[in-house]
Amino acid sequence: MHLYRVLTMANWQKAQSQGYVPRCGNDHKADCVHLNTQEAVAFSANRYFTLEGAPVVIEVNITSFKEKIEWLPPTQDQPWQKPRAHIDHIPLSAVIAMHSLEYREKAFLW
Repeated sequence: MHLYRVLTMANWQKAQSQGYVPRCGNDHKADCVHLNTQEAVAFSANRYFTLEGAPVVIEVNITSFKEKIEWLPPTQDQPWQKPRAHIDHIPLSAVIAMHSLEYREKAFLW
């Protein structure tokens, strides 16, 4: 199974040099790594990122840490499950692709 994570281009470039995708501020607060199902990508991109950050989407193979994922239930404003991985970071070896987001009419599209 694959999940997704939205991050800035700068953080993606940093991850490539470090060998892992580090936690962001919200991850540190919750002590987990927030991931997205496919249907949540555009929502996350538009809620947490700006055009200046040049966000991208990484596709993550969760096989190596799937037992460490907690699935939060859907809510009224977010009608999809919200996966949270209880890991220190996403290993770069788990990233299988990087996708660009399209920006049109003041919104990111996926």
